[in-house]
Amino acid sequence: LNAVKTPEDITSLCATLESLRPQIDAFFDSVLVNAEEEELKKARQGLVARVGGLTTGLADFSKLQGF
Repeated sequence: LNAVKTPEDITSLCATLESLRPQIDAFFDSVLVNAEEEELKKARQGLVARVGGLTTGLADFSKLQGF
């Protein structure tokens, strides 16, 4: 994300994220993030947090429905 410096870069980033939607949806359809096993749950929650943090400082995706 260090390469995101212009509005065009942000547009490209959004297009890339949109292209990943089928894979992201498939992940949440097939993986129980809050698994009963504590270690597994922490690992999965960490993964979700890392992905969610990719746009920190660029966009607040929590304002979008579903985030």
